[in-house]
Amino acid sequence: VHRDVKPANVFLLEDGSVKLLDFGIAKLATSTLTRQGDVLGSAPFMSPEQVAGTQDLDGRSDVWSTGVLLYELLTGRKPFDGDALTTVIIGILKEQPPPLEKYVPGLPKALLDVVAKALEKDRDKRFQTAEELGRELQLIRKTHQLNAPPPMDETRFASTNVLKALHDDRQKQDGTVGNKTLQQPPPAAVA
Repeated sequence: VHRDVKPANVFLLEDGSVKLLDFGIAKLATSTLTRQGDVLGSAPFMSPEQVAGTQDLDGRSDVWSTGVLLYELLTGRKPFDGDALTTVIIGILKEQPPPLEKYVPGLPKALLDVVAKALEKDRDKRFQTAEELGRELQLIRKTHQLNAPPPMDETRFASTNVLKALHDDRQKQDGTVGNKTLQQPPPAAVA
């Protein structure tokens, strides 16, 4: 269970492959590294059970986060957003996201259904595995002529060390290393 699927942790390689980065708060099924009641993750991408502090998180929580990511990729906005953290959390727990068609008319019904199923509040009604979600997305890709990018001329596979270095560079740009925020020097006084 990754527990922090979000755009900053998704890396697109030159060959079109997608890699998921930053397993800093990932939780293995047998792990006891997190204390009961800890809530970890990035709020807009957290599943209802994650927000509620459920202890038996599983891959369906990552399916939810992937649904949020898909929604944002398609519309340019998060399904549950607001100025205050409380607004985001209430949306995740109690509200339905605005229909995708409101922002992007003409999407295939199958794609609308996949995103809706990934964002089911009840995890038993969601895709039960990331593999199941992936198969549905592949089927949509094969059966609908969506505007896919052309194949890339050059294929390059990045090693784990290259991915880690790229991720570390990105975090430095964002002002974080690992899960810690770097101290920024105070702004220079303007005379």
